[in-house]
Amino acid sequence: MAAHPNGSGEKEISLSDISLMVKKYREKFNDTIFNAILFVQRFIIAIVIILVAGIAYGIYLDSAPKPYDQKILVTPNFESVDYLYQEIEVINTKLSEHDYEYFSGIGIKNPGSIIKIQIEPVIDIYEFIDNVEENELNDRKFEIFRLIAESGEMDKILEDETTSKYYKNQKIVIITAGKVLEDEVITPLITHFNNAPYFQELKKQYNENLDKQIKENNLTVQYIDTLLRNYSDMRGKSSSVYFSDNSALHEVIRQKRYTLESLLKNRINVINYDSVVKVDATAINVKHKGLLINRMKIVVPLFFLFVFVCLMMFISFYKSQKKRREAIA
Repeated sequence: MAAHPNGSGEKEISLSDISLMVKKYREKFNDTIFNAILFVQRFIIAIVIILVAGIAYGIYLDSAPKPYDQKILVTPNFESVDYLYQEIEVINTKLSEHDYEYFSGIGIKNPGSIIKIQIEPVIDIYEFIDNVEENELNDRKFEIFRLIAESGEMDKILEDETTSKYYKNQKIVIITAGKVLEDEVITPLITHFNNAPYFQELKKQYNENLDKQIKENNLTVQYIDTLLRNYSDMRGKSSSVYFSDNSALHEVIRQKRYTLESLLKNRINVINYDSVVKVDATAINVKHKGLLINRMKIVVPLFFLFVFVCLMMFISFYKSQKKRREAIA
């Protein structure tokens, strides 16, 4: 009769193997801890020196001028978004080259305080598809929005730089070392953006067209008011006077409402179109958020200690391998 394996025996062997494995790893862990203690004991003076030097250097770095954000909310008019992005790219290049003569030429008094300039869109999907029934451009925007929604990658596409140029508002962030005055950095920078000759000419043409549209809208409203007033007077004198079709009267009233809306928008645009890059709001000397700000006194000594440990481990590895090869030889 064939012997059957003992299930409980197999279980005991498996538990025994697990127990030995746990014991082995525990011993390795204990050895690692003890080696670390020996390492500290052997290099205690060097470790103390490294920590003290690191803390001192970290305190020095933390005492340097803190970074601040100068935030500017702007509206690029006359299709100047590409120009604005390009100018900021040029400015960052000049910063990396320390070309302070360039900044002096555009009126920035303390260019050394500027660390970096960033620009990003103020993502507003409702502004993106606003007034979709009014013109062909917005019809295309709405179709693009529909395709984006169907693609399932809305967040990625809406934040893409190509898409961002369709947004009305952009946010410029100037990161500076320490606090600055608005007249030292923000005002000359915006003035520089607004001095482009090509866009100054566009601004002139836009505003001339706006003035013409406002005059035409005013005349249209006056004409419609006169027409309605005469119709009302004639209706008061004779009940037989009326529009041949009620829809005609409704169309006149609808046209007046549309003209008044257009007139209001144009009057607002007169204010908005006074600059190539219109400043909507500013917030100066906002504390810059960063993981390492005011933490260098902790980060630097730990980094120095990490480098020292890696160096000692490399030296130990090199010596052990050299001895092993010499023994083999």
